[in-house]
Amino acid sequence: MPFRNPLPVGKFRFLDDPENFDVDAVNCDGANGYVLEVDLEYPDHLHDVHNDYPLAPEHMTVTKDMLSDYNRDSFFVGQPCLIPNVNNKTK
Repeated sequence: MPFRNPLPVGKFRFLDDPENFDVDAVNCDGANGYVLEVDLEYPDHLHDVHNDYPLAPEHMTVTKDMLSDYNRDSFFVGQPCLIPNVNNKTK
C-alpha cells in the first residue's frame, strides 16, 4: 500500500527538553510528528511469535557466528546489513 501522506522533508528540530517529553500527550492526528531514539527490551515470550518478522531491525556487520553452517562461507560475512532480530536494543 502506498503512503497516504507525503513524508516530511524539512523544518526538523530537536526538542528543548527531551527528558520531559510525554509520549502519551502526543496528538496522533496532529500536524507535528516525532522520531524517538529509545532503548528497547524484546521480552522472551515474544521471540517465537515475532520470529518471522521481528520489529526494530538494526544495522549490523555480519560475523561468521551469526550464520548457519550452510552459509558460513557466504559473501555476507563482514558486510553491514539491516538485520531483523529479537535482540534487545540500546543506544
